[in-house]
Amino acid sequence: MSTGAIRHGDRTAREVSLRDGGECATTAAVQAIGPAERAHGMKVMKMDTQMLWVYDSASAAGAGPSVIVPTDAPATGRWLIHATGTGLAVGSVQATHLDGEVALVGGVGLSSVPLVIYAPVTAGITGAADDVIITTSVPLACRIVDVKAIVTTVGAGDTWILRDAAAGGGNLLSNAISVAVAGVIPWGVTTLPADLVAASDIYLRRTDDTTDGFIVITLLPA
Repeated sequence: MSTGAIRHGDRTAREVSLRDGGECATTAAVQAIGPAERAHGMKVMKMDTQMLWVYDSASAAGAGPSVIVPTDAPATGRWLIHATGTGLAVGSVQATHLDGEVALVGGVGLSSVPLVIYAPVTAGITGAADDVIITTSVPLACRIVDVKAIVTTVGAGDTWILRDAAAGGGNLLSNAISVAVAGVIPWGVTTLPADLVAASDIYLRRTDDTTDGFIVITLLPA
């Protein structure tokens, strides 16, 4: 049961009560927390779903999966689902939880969870072109949406490029990037996004094997 905000007595107890509303068994119990018992920023745990809710005194959002309107139906003041941490429900991250309140298409669900590959690119000794195996089997059908190189050892006139086969074969997955300068170097994929079927290989083709650093690839499930 929610203990509600304490308005009188020990200052420390009052401050804690304004932030920690305790536990509520159901949505109805959260709705029943009265205006004198709730405060902006207060959090309550709804036990039937094990989800955390936060009271926003300025919100006028309509009731829904991520919004609970108090029983007294104030013009402003809503319980909003907490959008961080483990246990997020699919669709629980709303546009108003993001900086700038960007518009979301279809909400945020499992299909929008990114997979990031961070792989070392180790220097060779020949100075010849070679292939670095980034992965021999992506776990699922996905799309490359971002690629960055972190260049440590540079090579004048040399490039790195992603392909889905060795020895310069297969399909291009990225544009060639110059590795003549050290640091973090972004480059675009050849088509946005670049699609891969499940179990595809990703190779880094470099024109000079003495260049090294790291490669960071961001993928989204297709």
